[in-house]
Amino acid sequence: MPVVITTNYHLIEDFSDISSGDAPLTEELFSQLVTKQHLNASLSPVAFGGDDAKFRSSTHSLYYKVNIDLSLSDMFCDSYQLGVTHTRGDWWGNRYYTLTRAEDGLVIEPRLDISAVDTPATQWYNIDRLDSRTETLQLVGYKAEFFRVEVKAECDLLDSDNDGLADVRETLIGSNPDMQDSDSDGLLDGSEARWGLDPLSSLDGAYEDADDDGMSNAEEVSRGIGPFGYAPEIQNLAFARVPAVGEELSLNYFFYDRDFSNEGSSEVVWQVGDVTFDQRRYTPAEADIGRLISACVTPVSAKGTPARGEQVCTDSYSVLPTAERWDGLGPVTLIGRHDGEGVDLVVLGDGFTEEEAAKFKQTVLNFVEKYLSFHEIAIHQSAWNIHAVGVVSNESGVTDRSVEPAIEKDTYFESCKGCSSASRVVSANGTIAKGVAAEHFPQYDAVLVLVNSTKYGGVAGGVATSTATPTSIGVSIHELGHSFGGLADEYGGSSEPRTTEPGNANITINNDLETVKWRHWLEPTAHLTEGEGKVGLYEGGNYRNSGVWRPTINSQMNSAGSNPFHAVNSEAWALRVYSKAKPVHTAIPDTTQMYFHSRNELALFSVESVHEFGIQKVDWYVDGMLMASSPDKQFRIPYFKQGSYEVVAVVTDQSGTILKDVDNYSSTEIHWQVTAQ
Repeated sequence: MPVVITTNYHLIEDFSDISSGDAPLTEELFSQLVTKQHLNASLSPVAFGGDDAKFRSSTHSLYYKVNIDLSLSDMFCDSYQLGVTHTRGDWWGNRYYTLTRAEDGLVIEPRLDISAVDTPATQWYNIDRLDSRTETLQLVGYKAEFFRVEVKAECDLLDSDNDGLADVRETLIGSNPDMQDSDSDGLLDGSEARWGLDPLSSLDGAYEDADDDGMSNAEEVSRGIGPFGYAPEIQNLAFARVPAVGEELSLNYFFYDRDFSNEGSSEVVWQVGDVTFDQRRYTPAEADIGRLISACVTPVSAKGTPARGEQVCTDSYSVLPTAERWDGLGPVTLIGRHDGEGVDLVVLGDGFTEEEAAKFKQTVLNFVEKYLSFHEIAIHQSAWNIHAVGVVSNESGVTDRSVEPAIEKDTYFESCKGCSSASRVVSANGTIAKGVAAEHFPQYDAVLVLVNSTKYGGVAGGVATSTATPTSIGVSIHELGHSFGGLADEYGGSSEPRTTEPGNANITINNDLETVKWRHWLEPTAHLTEGEGKVGLYEGGNYRNSGVWRPTINSQMNSAGSNPFHAVNSEAWALRVYSKAKPVHTAIPDTTQMYFHSRNELALFSVESVHEFGIQKVDWYVDGMLMASSPDKQFRIPYFKQGSYEVVAVVTDQSGTILKDVDNYSSTEIHWQVTAQ
């Protein structure tokens, strides 16, 4: 077959990948390009020129004036053909390119005008090679786009013995062009040349094991992996649980070896604070609270060379007390994880002195209990991570300017009641609150401040705020409906008309049941009474008594407390959860690369979906055919025949809370490209 070298990713796409926006292409970026190789010929970018300020990269092309030097080596034929695929650029004026050879100044293309070339076209050139078999071609484009450079040599078509190695190459390396297996070692000359073996030596023949992995050279060549030593890999490394005092930590990961070797004694190294040590598991102690903990794994194969792969490490996390051991001061994770997966709610306290830390702890626990008592929230509970941070205020209570004389308090988050036009509004300094949340849980999605006051009140905004009374705990959930769920208030107030459609899911100025934004909930709730959450058009909402409609007669967004959210609000809340948590945490094996699997052996695929079966469903497909619809997050294929396959896991929400998801937040598809060998 002819030698063909294609450089799509040399000349064009890789430039776009490694540069951003309109940033100029620098020599440093150019040097990062990787050589493309085919058989024994190679085409490599070796230099970059063109310092004009207008030189830029785009999605798939290079513009303005660009000089590209291309190095050709190992050209065995006396002549070769060079193809340049191009179009005109988008700049005004003449577009052209030139092509010369650096070593002898040969002008291959003096000037090709491409001003009228609107679609990619290929220009071919016949070139007599230099005696050195190595040469540099200089391609200079002016307002041109280059897509591909191809090199082919016709003499490589002749293969008299049909062993996969052209006669001209056999002559050069000394193998016999009339004998398929010149060294009689059981492997074709072409196979040995392709996989880096010696066609003239029987010491690396069919029954040898060049990489010491238990598979013969012949078997590896037949599988298409070659007798190379592939280093093992560690994928999806993570702690099995949140690092907490008194709870044993282990590691979850996927061991992968391209040679299909099993895992040997992989090395695990822990770092807790400044101390590093080797062991498989670790249980944090009280003294570790506040220290950063991480772990690294070096993969080791049971057989094969090389046996060791590159070390992979987890992120570092602070060791926290368990919820039971937490004293109300500092950070704690009460529910879930703190690795950035899921939806993270951080609960803060204001107006609690150091002596009232236990009171703050109980306040937070009361909130969590109330929060998860809402069916609409609890149904997706496993997506939630609820954290708390206890801070110390200098004074107990809250500033209250709704009374005379005003009461001033020195508190950490500067909470104030009656500091706005409404006396029931209790607000906190959102900048300070977000700063504390970010310090301990930088992945936060929502922040709630619980204020140490016996009076009823709260507010939404940048952070949700509520007083800590039993009745106000319901207010905190209402305010999170605003700050997290994006829901509007459903109660009235003024007679001032509204003329624009609100962006909130639960308020509209459209009173047509055929076109209202929540019409998809009309029929599913038709059997309910109004008090049970029947969806329709109920006038009043968004602080207006008329001209605005809400979906139910009453809900949590109308009357804070124990009222349900009901269908429309629940759907908006659930979609917000999925937009933050995503439907799946991780997938194994790694989906970002081709997965090679040993044929006729069990293949295992798994997804760590956010929710359990019943809330989410996983459908498994192989090459477009539904193979399983399973409550199990794992999919086992007894064996693959040799070949290429696509395995797809389709994860969808089955909770019944989502009927319309135009952005597909609640579903996802995970694709594995599999080569069975």
